[in-house]
Amino acid sequence: MTSLARNIHRQLTRGLLLRSAASSQRCYSDSVCGKAGLELKYDGDVAVVTMSNKDNRFNLQFLKEFNVILDNVEENKSCRGLMTTGSGKFYSNGIDLEWLSSASCEDLISFSHNLNAFLLRLVMFPLPTMAVMNGHAFAGGGMLSLAHDLRVMNSDKGWLCLNEVYLSIKFSETMMEYLKVKVGGGKNLADAIILGKRYTAAEALENRLTHAAFPQDSLSAESLKLLQAHLGKSGIPRTGVSIMKKHIYADAEAAFKAEVADNYETFSLQFMNETQRNNFKK
Repeated sequence: MTSLARNIHRQLTRGLLLRSAASSQRCYSDSVCGKAGLELKYDGDVAVVTMSNKDNRFNLQFLKEFNVILDNVEENKSCRGLMTTGSGKFYSNGIDLEWLSSASCEDLISFSHNLNAFLLRLVMFPLPTMAVMNGHAFAGGGMLSLAHDLRVMNSDKGWLCLNEVYLSIKFSETMMEYLKVKVGGGKNLADAIILGKRYTAAEALENRLTHAAFPQDSLSAESLKLLQAHLGKSGIPRTGVSIMKKHIYADAEAAFKAEVADNYETFSLQFMNETQRNNFKK
């Protein structure tokens, strides 16, 4: 193991990169948190997170600030549900590959760990969650939507697409384990992952990847109504939600622990350019 890898391993095993709870910064209702263009508002007892940074790509800053928001939502005991959406053309276009190409090896591997920890945190979130896809959800953006319990698409525009196959990017084992549950096996898994199919709102609904589709002008309001209908008058107990998710997604949790033991080096190497690989070997 290189000195760089040892340093990263020490950070990961201490859990310093897993969550943002130690951060002194907090993002509260009706405020924009930091530079990532993330806004948290509460609509009654539902937390609504809006991503408003062009195509809402993931980098370390995005993950850090999103985790701060999730901390706030978890700490709000009156909150009964979480809804995420975007603004403009994209729900999310996935990983910020331009940023990643110039990141240090340490930041790149930290990002790989934090990305998987963030997605798993959403998968295991102790509240019912809904992704409201206002527009395109490509690659990591599709993975983000699939980390939610419920998914709604804009019936007027936007594709849901896991196009990693066209980028020759392998999913992490953590991602693959929860994808198997969310997408299902057989034809759906082959179409979505091997063929990189672009799903319209109608196609995603037909293939049971989403729960509903609404026109753009009523998307937010109808999605909120749908989530509230699932929550009912009293909400769903957080303890019960956590128990069920731990049972359903046990394989994803086990995969994450195994990949942390590998320091996320295997997953990270595919993103490294020649300069980064040379630095990593030193």
